[in-house]
Amino acid sequence: MGDTPKKTPPTLIYGILAYIFTRMYNQQMNLPFDLQNIRFQKLLVLSRAGSDKRSESTWLCRCDCGNEKIIRRRHLISGGTISCGCAHRFKKGYKNLASTTHGKSGEKIYTIWNSMNYRCNNVNDANYGGRGIEVDPRWKKFENFYNDVFPLWSENLSIDRIDNEKGYYLDNIRFTTRKVQQRNTRTNRFLTFNNETKCVSEWAEIKGIKTSTLFNRLHNVWNVERALSTPTIAPHATLIALVTK
Repeated sequence: MGDTPKKTPPTLIYGILAYIFTRMYNQQMNLPFDLQNIRFQKLLVLSRAGSDKRSESTWLCRCDCGNEKIIRRRHLISGGTISCGCAHRFKKGYKNLASTTHGKSGEKIYTIWNSMNYRCNNVNDANYGGRGIEVDPRWKKFENFYNDVFPLWSENLSIDRIDNEKGYYLDNIRFTTRKVQQRNTRTNRFLTFNNETKCVSEWAEIKGIKTSTLFNRLHNVWNVERALSTPTIAPHATLIALVTK
C-alpha cells in the first residue's frame, strides 16, 4: 500500500476560499485589494493601519480638511464614511469662528482656515487641541490669515506644519502636496537603513514595495534590513503554491 496522501487542513482551505472571494468582490466593486492612494469622497487613503477585532482591514485616511482618521474598509467602499466628521459638522450648521462678510466662505482656503481653527480649539482632538497645538492669535480672523498666507498658497496644496510639535505660525507653516504632507505626520513610522532615515511610505516607494506589505512585515517582527531587502511575491503565485502543495 502506498502512503496515504496528506489532506489539506480545513483552515488552509477556508483561508484560500476567503482570499478568492475577497478578490472576486474587489473585482466586482472595481476596487484593488490595496486601497492606498484611492479617494473616497473627502477621504484619501494613505496606508493600511491594521485590522480591527473582527479581522477587518482598517486604513489611515486624510480628509480634505487636513484631519487624519483610521476607518474600516467596508465603511469606505460602502460610502458610509465620507469624511473625518467635518462634513457632518458643516451639515449640522457648525458656526464658523468669524463672519463671512469677506466673501471667501465658499473657497478652499477658507475651509483650510476654518478646519485649522476647529482642530486646535477642540480639546478632545488628541493630535491638535488636546495636546496644545495653537493657532497664531492674528489668524483667529480669516482676513489676517488670508493676507499672510495667500502668496504661499495654490489650489492643489494643503497646509502643513514644518515642526509638528509647534503650532500654526507663519514661520512654521508651508503649503505642500499631499504626498509630502503625509510623510510629515506624527503618526509616521521612521526606519533607518544604510545610515538613511525615511518614513515607511518613502522607503516603500524607493524599494518598490507596497506600503501595506512593508507595514505587515514590520508587524510580523521582521528586522528593517530583511523587510526592505526581501522582494515581494505576486499574490496569485502564493495562492497557486498553496493549492498545489
